[in-house]
Amino acid sequence: MTFFPHLIAGPIVAQHEMLPQLTTIRRWLPDPRQIAVGAALFSIGMFKKTVLADSIVRYVDEIYTAAERGLPIGVLDGWAAGVGYGFQVYFDFSGYSDMAIGLAIMFGIKLPLNFFSPYKAASIRAFWRRWHVTLSRFLRNLLFIPMGGSRHGLVRTILALIATMAIGGLWHGAGWTFVIWGLLHGAYLSVNHLWIAVGLPRFAGIAARVRASAAWSRFARTLCVLLTFAAVSFAWVFFRAHDMQSALHLASAMLGLGDDSGAAPMAADFAPILLAYFLIVWCLPSTMEIFAHSGAILHIEDYDARPESSRLLRAISFRLSGAWAVGSALVLLSAWFAMSKLSPFIYYQF
Repeated sequence: MTFFPHLIAGPIVAQHEMLPQLTTIRRWLPDPRQIAVGAALFSIGMFKKTVLADSIVRYVDEIYTAAERGLPIGVLDGWAAGVGYGFQVYFDFSGYSDMAIGLAIMFGIKLPLNFFSPYKAASIRAFWRRWHVTLSRFLRNLLFIPMGGSRHGLVRTILALIATMAIGGLWHGAGWTFVIWGLLHGAYLSVNHLWIAVGLPRFAGIAARVRASAAWSRFARTLCVLLTFAAVSFAWVFFRAHDMQSALHLASAMLGLGDDSGAAPMAADFAPILLAYFLIVWCLPSTMEIFAHSGAILHIEDYDARPESSRLLRAISFRLSGAWAVGSALVLLSAWFAMSKLSPFIYYQF
């Protein structure tokens, strides 16, 4: 309970993960290899926070502030608010998790994996297996499974999903916006389960033909990733908005239902940043993949590296080398000098 690297915001750990590590360490001596791995991981996490997450804060805040004031907002600005905040919270909390895991391994303690390329998920179920992994596990083990899980039929499963995600929303804050965010994800997961149980068997022949064609399979996967990302981005406006009125205002704009006459375009100011974030998130391996063989992360073996990025991954995977030492130092310096515009970690408020 007093292990400071994960004290404030996780990753959420179980006692069976921590206590054996503490009891097996006989001599608390610095390990140069673990310090090198931890410093490199910490540097990347800090870079995510100070350079990537905080660079977009003022642009995202501008749109949400306009929504709070009731100003007209266009469709593009509405989606920029959802997508922009989605990238902000991802780099913010993913960076925090990298820093916590990096600090922990400096002391010889492994913390669990917490993010594994969630925006590359091709379904909302896969998204929650990859986003804030330790919270998903917490909700599954202590809420979803005790409520019956998936063992008592489809209807019971859907009710358990919706209840679990609603409580998960309340875990983040006692407000209707968080409840709606949780209910949206509960609805997404329910539709996903319904499709697997009812819809997919009816289109089994078409699905088999799609899987048989490499081109169509890639196209279908890309479409599923985009659809999942759009659904998650839409829900983010309820998570970020300060009240229901502004959240509904932004949601209406995203659906093209709002009055955008006279709306001043705001998304163009940070469109290049969003494009860069898309390339980083979708085209590069995640930090966890890069450090998968470093011995610093618990449960990384449960996630397979993507074969399509194996060549790039092999080239940039962490290793004890002069190039990685220099690169980590440069990344840390860049993150350090970007701290002038530092904002608090988002998950510190929960």
